Amino acid sequence: LEIINAPEDTKVTVEGIVEDIDIEAPSGTRAIQCKYHEAQQHFSLSLLYKPLLQMMVHFNANPSAHVSYILYGYFPEKSPGDKYSLTKEDIQQLLSTKNKDYAKHINSLQADFNDTGFLSVVSIEFGKSMDDLIYDVQAALGAAGIPKGDVELIAYPNAINIIANVACRHEVP
Repeated sequence: LEIINAPEDTKVTVEGIVEDIDIEAPSGTRAIQCKYHEAQQHFSLSLLYKPLLQMMVHFNANPSAHVSYILYGYFPEKSPGDKYSLTKEDIQQLLSTKNKDYAKHINSLQADFNDTGFLSVVSIEFGKSMDDLIYDVQAALGAAGIPKGDVELIAYPNAINIIANVACRHEVP
C-alpha cells in the first residue's frame, strides 16, 4: 500500500537499511516497522521492546539522518488509528529490562542516549488486521486500473511475489 500511494519521486525500500519499509523523500526518511499480534489478547509495550530498541540504536548512531520512525502494529483490542504516546518513563523501563536478548542493544545505548530527541521522531500507531490490509491493497490496485477479476488472482499475488524477490536481494536491481 505504501508503494502504491507513494509519490513518483519517492524511493520505497522493502526490508530496508533501517526498517521493514523505508520511504525516502527529499524531506527525509520514514522508517516503518510492522508488527502483527493477531493472536495477542492485550497490548503490552514489552511486545515492542525489540523493534523499539533497534530504532533507538539506529537513531543513536545516526542523529542527523532526518529519519522518522513509525512502529505500526496490529493488536485486536486496538482500533485502527489509535496511537500510543511513548514516554521517557517507557524508555527508562525498556532500558532497564532484564531480558538478556536485548542486552546487546541496551549496552550500545549507554548513558548518552537522547531520549527527548528520539521521542520527537518516533510514533507507535495501531492499524488494521492483515486481512483488512490485503483488502485495502487489492482495492488500491483496482483503483489504479487493474480489472477487478485480475486483482485477487493475478495482480496481488504477483505484486507480493515481486516485492518479496526484490527485498531478498542485496543490491538494488
